[in-house]
Amino acid sequence: MRTLIDLGPRVVRRDEIAARVWPGGAPAGRPVDARLGRLRARIEPLGLRIHAIRERGLLLAVADPEPVSARPRFAPVVFAD
Repeated sequence: MRTLIDLGPRVVRRDEIAARVWPGGAPAGRPVDARLGRLRARIEPLGLRIHAIRERGLLLAVADPEPVSARPRFAPVVFAD
């Protein structure tokens, strides 16, 4: 998380994240991806999201509170008596 904050707002390659989290060398396999699920679950209630950008890396972003399709097209007008 700290790496995404420090290097953002941009797409951060997984190898960049691994190099900063494990300076002596990352564990075998896909260590960054293995931890993503837990990290996503922890930050979602804070209004943050991690997007995987195919063949580029990860991007930390502020989550949209509601989809565009759910938003009213016009602001409601309230008339007072």
